[in-house]
Amino acid sequence: MKRDFSVFARLCAFIAVLLAALVAILYKILPGNVIGTISLIKDIMLLVAVLLSGWMFASKLKPAKAWRIIYLVSGVLCVLGVLFGHQVL
Repeated sequence: MKRDFSVFARLCAFIAVLLAALVAILYKILPGNVIGTISLIKDIMLLVAVLLSGWMFASKLKPAKAWRIIYLVSGVLCVLGVLFGHQVL
């Protein structure tokens, strides 16, 4: 199970880096809504990779339950920030 999280986190990070490069290259060529969509997908993939990696780390800290709750609240705030912009906080 943990290996699946690790492989999925690495895949998300890889896709996020590729999409970031694509956004940087095509920024001046494509219309804003296409770049915005690609950028949103990149942000979501990067967030998933970071959240999964951080969850595995937080689960190893003592007391694990407290750190998981703190990390879960932080993760929800990050997801809301990506979906609704930085006005959430």
